[in-house]
Amino acid sequence: MRRTLLAVGFAVLMSMLLAPHGGKYGVEGWDPFFSPQGFQVTSRGIWYGGAGRVMIDMLALEIIFLGVLFAVAVNIRWRRKKAGA
Repeated sequence: MRRTLLAVGFAVLMSMLLAPHGGKYGVEGWDPFFSPQGFQVTSRGIWYGGAGRVMIDMLALEIIFLGVLFAVAVNIRWRRKKAGA
């Protein structure tokens, strides 16, 4: 259980490093969610520089997908059982 939760936490961090930015016409970039260059919270959403706002719906789907993928990957039994055991 600990290994699975650690993998899901790592997936969330990876998703936030590659947060999708853009508008209603498509994704304009994959930048960090939090950046030293700064982001602005306005009434129209979260904006990162000139790349547009963070696409929260796509970010949530990305987090769910990577969370499930990482959880499955760490729980695969990579070693086969011995035939005599």
